[in-house]
Amino acid sequence: SLSASIHYSADTISASNSSDLDVVEVTSNDTDTLNNDISTAAADMDKMWVLICATIVFSMQLGFCFLEAGGVRSGNVINIIFKNLGDCAIGGMCWWLTGYSIAYSEGNVIMGTGTSYLAFSPKPADDDYNLYAHFFLSFTYMTTAVTIVSGAVAERISLVAYYTFVVIVTSFTYPIIVHIMWSSYGWLSPWSADRIAGNGILDFAGSAVIHLFGGSSALTFSYLIGPRKLPGGLDIFSEEGMEIACPHNRFLQSAGTLLLWFAWFAFNSGSVIGLSGGGSEAAATASVNTILSSAISGVTGMIVCKVTYGKMDIGHICNSILAGLVSITAGCAYVSPIYSLPIGIIGVGVYFFVFTIRRKLLIDDVVDAVAVHLGGGAWGTISVGLFADAERIRMGTGESSAGGTYGLFLGGGWTQLGLQVCGVCTVMGWCAFFTTISYFVIEKLLGSRVDIFDELRGLDMSEHRAYSYDYIQKLETEGLHAEEAVTIVHDVAEAMVRFDLEEAERQINKKEIQQGLVQSE
Repeated sequence: SLSASIHYSADTISASNSSDLDVVEVTSNDTDTLNNDISTAAADMDKMWVLICATIVFSMQLGFCFLEAGGVRSGNVINIIFKNLGDCAIGGMCWWLTGYSIAYSEGNVIMGTGTSYLAFSPKPADDDYNLYAHFFLSFTYMTTAVTIVSGAVAERISLVAYYTFVVIVTSFTYPIIVHIMWSSYGWLSPWSADRIAGNGILDFAGSAVIHLFGGSSALTFSYLIGPRKLPGGLDIFSEEGMEIACPHNRFLQSAGTLLLWFAWFAFNSGSVIGLSGGGSEAAATASVNTILSSAISGVTGMIVCKVTYGKMDIGHICNSILAGLVSITAGCAYVSPIYSLPIGIIGVGVYFFVFTIRRKLLIDDVVDAVAVHLGGGAWGTISVGLFADAERIRMGTGESSAGGTYGLFLGGGWTQLGLQVCGVCTVMGWCAFFTTISYFVIEKLLGSRVDIFDELRGLDMSEHRAYSYDYIQKLETEGLHAEEAVTIVHDVAEAMVRFDLEEAERQINKKEIQQGLVQSE
């Protein structure tokens, strides 16, 4: 309690000659001590808030792991888990070595060039524990941004090529966007004296900085590396191809969505960076907007699926919820709760629109990361320019001068909307440019794609010499050609979907598959 922090020395208390203390005189020194104690308690509370939120946000990696493991085919589960682990391990070291300093240190309006942040400092930040807490939170945000790419390019990119891309993204590409939009020096940052105009871009928790960045990088890399290969040269975008290449475990996909949904509350409200000084109000607003947007998005996704496909598709409903979460992330502390509803509803519409366009352009995205994160991220960022409230902008940014420009629909004019669109174009342009360069460098030096035999066989065996499921190992040990193995696995899966377990067993134990088949090298 605060009373435990208040101490009075003997010389500050004047008492009567009696044993009872009738009058207590508090000097100015005691007032200063009390104020210092309160300030220290508030600072400790802010650090604890950041640390708790960052820990919960890091659990999103488990959600992504479940979601992507369920979204890939059964022969690629171990491989996608390795990529998620690499995002945290390799990305964490790169963020400490260069990324965090480029993102937040002093420098110019594009990148930080200071040497006082963590790895470059002999005594990191002079033991600034506020900086330590912020580094931890920013690390968890960074892992989210890079993980988005892993699901989109799954099942065909080699592990070495992907890890090389992680190094490039976490060391340089992503920190540049963070510096521009979230540091005290970037040309679009609300906290920079050198911002281009008005409030700069308002992106409270990362619709643009994290999700649009990850979705744009995923789109570019998926386009460049090309679609997955299927047995017999089957087109993956055909009806039969989509049946073969569908997610193998809807439970994992759904469980991952629920884990992400849970952690998203810390993701959005944790961006307050402290509860003191009005931060608790911003955190509460962010939490309410997060649940409203995601809930209405789930309902909207159910309606769209029923009307469009005549059934409730669990994959689309999970992605609709995620699209609503991504859409509200930029404005969660800047908009009134009533406006979180149209933001979520339109976010689902944008998701289905981007999903359809991606298919028409023949771009293969295994877990639909582009539709969720690029579509939701772009719309969420732009929506702030339409619905942001002047008072909530001041509360969310902590800047008393903020709020001069705000949402168009609330009478704030076009300036804030223009700044939001400028931010979207900046992120997409930067990602397209630097991801393209990164891809061709990796392709030239290492090769980005696995051998077609390994791709058809599944990356679990080719990259890790391991299996996620026993029935795949049984098929391999029976001497199957890779394409034949994939076909049999598909037949087994179809039989199990029909709950025809006897047929599934017959498919596994076919005697003819043991005869006359030549195993590829």
